[in-house]
Amino acid sequence: MINKKKSALALAVAISIFGVGNVSFADDDKKAWSAQTELSFVNTTGNSDSQNLALKNSLKYDLTQKIKLDWKLSIIRGESDGELSSESYATSLRGDYSYSKSLFLFITTGWEKDEFAGTESKISVGPGLGYKIIDGPKHSLSTEAGVNYVQEQFTDDTDNSFANGRLFTEYGYQFNKKSKFTQSVEYLHDFDNTDNFNVNSETAVTTAFNDIFSLKIGYTVKYDNEPLTSSFDKTDTVLNATVIANY
Repeated sequence: MINKKKSALALAVAISIFGVGNVSFADDDKKAWSAQTELSFVNTTGNSDSQNLALKNSLKYDLTQKIKLDWKLSIIRGESDGELSSESYATSLRGDYSYSKSLFLFITTGWEKDEFAGTESKISVGPGLGYKIIDGPKHSLSTEAGVNYVQEQFTDDTDNSFANGRLFTEYGYQFNKKSKFTQSVEYLHDFDNTDNFNVNSETAVTTAFNDIFSLKIGYTVKYDNEPLTSSFDKTDTVLNATVIANY
């Protein structure tokens, strides 16, 4: 079973990277397309052997000057002493419409799977709006608010569906031409159950080597106030170094 999953993961990685390459270089309107691939791998040996792989891909297309599309894919996999210890998949598609220089509207749909957190399948879809509070060369600050319809299926064969509110903000500071600091916070709230909420945070510093490759040091915190069972931790944290390729 593990070998089959490894093969499936390798195939997904190959398709993702190959697809990005084709789109980036084959399209006639190259300025309309942009892509970013993030890859991090950690291998630990000694008292315990562990391997952790994280792949993220973002493909953007400017349909018009006002309408932008963004497709994202994320794969995270970890093994400890030869046993699978973490595995999650996520993908989303988002469309943005620039109403003005600062105000924008968007609609997004996504799918997630994380059996180690008790989620067999999670589907969400909904609209929102955002505002660029600061959009300068050094400082940037934006905020978003939206509503999603969420349908979840859990590993214990139970399910749940509810309306979900989302608040998001991101601050950025450009140290120089090559280095940037970013801090984002996301809050998700279940309107049907006030105890069911999530908080996600990412702190990162990114440094560019050249026009294509960059290195990102990031710290991610994911908090689930009401996990599926008491056996699941409420807080997950990840500290990693990631190589980024911009196309």
